Amino acid sequence: MAFEVLNQQMRALNTIAGSLTGQVTSFHMGLLQSQLGSPLLSGQLVLVDALKLMAIIELLPDMQGYDFDIYIGSMERLDFRETERILTQLDKTAQELIQIEEVIRNLEQIISQMNMLLGQLAMAAEQLTQISQAFQQESSTVSNSLSQLQAGILPQLYDFRTTLTGLLERYRAEANIRAYFLYTNHRRFKPFLPLSYGTKLKRQKEEGEAGVLFGLARLQTEFGRWGRMHRLLLRYVERQGKRVEDYVRAMSVPINRGKFSFALKLLEEAIKEHPTEIAIPRQLADMFAKRGMTEQEDAVWEMWCEAHPKSAQARQEVEKLKATREQGEETA
Repeated sequence: MAFEVLNQQMRALNTIAGSLTGQVTSFHMGLLQSQLGSPLLSGQLVLVDALKLMAIIELLPDMQGYDFDIYIGSMERLDFRETERILTQLDKTAQELIQIEEVIRNLEQIISQMNMLLGQLAMAAEQLTQISQAFQQESSTVSNSLSQLQAGILPQLYDFRTTLTGLLERYRAEANIRAYFLYTNHRRFKPFLPLSYGTKLKRQKEEGEAGVLFGLARLQTEFGRWGRMHRLLLRYVERQGKRVEDYVRAMSVPINRGKFSFALKLLEEAIKEHPTEIAIPRQLADMFAKRGMTEQEDAVWEMWCEAHPKSAQARQEVEKLKATREQGEETA
């Protein structure tokens, strides 16, 4: 279904380019075609690759059934069949981890391509605006194309990028859980494993400790352990160096589960560290705005403006953002 909807948007772009042929001067038409040409060619390939990767996660087994406290027993009573089963499970999990890591790399490339695609389409929308102003006699055709681009195509692609970003986080969580499973059980089965196997797991643990914290935090949401989720997210942010992007990523976990009170707690910590960075409160404010929770949205912005060193300037930025959003909604 997602591919069919977005495929329609790609066909709409072709229609826009065709309808403008002969309606504007060759100079502006050349600029427009150069901006739309790349998205038209790459959009289909990006969507097909993304949907193939989205299907892989549904085929993976549920990690909740995995035993993280496996115990073999004494060597005198060693059950070799059980040991063989466990070693097979470890090897299967390692292969799943390799597969997920490959999917993560591909998804990161696709999201990067989506960002370039959206940038090109945004430039095309700006070019269409200039054409509409310069050629009033063709305003009907150009305005119709502009409304299709802004009200139909761009929102769909933005939503699809959000879906891919959420899927990427899910793959990362699955990878982190499997890495943690392999690392915790490696020492118990060290006599049965090749030397290179342990070295790889140790390096994986050292490089991805923060990722394990994030994955475990997401896992707590499956069982409703919100307090533990919050503590793990704070440890994750601290381990990563309390960067802006780390706070934004951490806030996405309670937001996706509708636990806005925990998102507000993280926001409060983030504002203390980065009082002038608007990207942090904007994520939560936009979520409230989409749900029609205007009081909560205003509370988020007020919290940020009060903490900002230049409160008046911060309030002006907020007003500009709201005005731009309202204008976009009216156009839609």
